[in-house]
Amino acid sequence: AEGYDYIFDKSGSSGASIPILAYAKDATSLTEKMLERINRDAPDEEAEGSDQGKSKGSGEE
Repeated sequence: AEGYDYIFDKSGSSGASIPILAYAKDATSLTEKMLERINRDAPDEEAEGSDQGKSKGSGEE
């Protein structure tokens, strides 16, 4: 797989008639970039963590 980013096996398609991805270069992982983009508008974890243990309307007095 030297020099290739992706290798598809077209000799035997999957059940959905899609070629099987046999190899993907590690450097092509977009997981971290995608998570950053998905969570860019999410509230800070620190702000959420300050409310841990407290529940709204728990009825405890």
